[in-house]
Amino acid sequence: MADPNAREVRLAGRVVSLAPREFDLPLALASEPGRGGSVDDLLRRVWGREYAGEPQTVYVHDTYAGSMRNSRPILSTRSAS
Repeated sequence: MADPNAREVRLAGRVVSLAPREFDLPLALASEPGRGGSVDDLLRRVWGREYAGEPQTVYVHDTYAGSMRNSRPILSTRSAS
């Protein structure tokens, strides 16, 4: 369960420590279910318009967050392109 106001995530009743982007990416996806969108759109929404890095960072953050949840990543190359 995520609490956006407290920027806190609980899994099995325990607080999960997440870096800001690890929290923001799933929150952006959950805030508009079924919206889809491109990796570039997620980069703008989560990292901001001024982000100049590689789009692959979206997948890296998602994979890392998935490992912390003990589940698969939320994104796939097909769903986020």
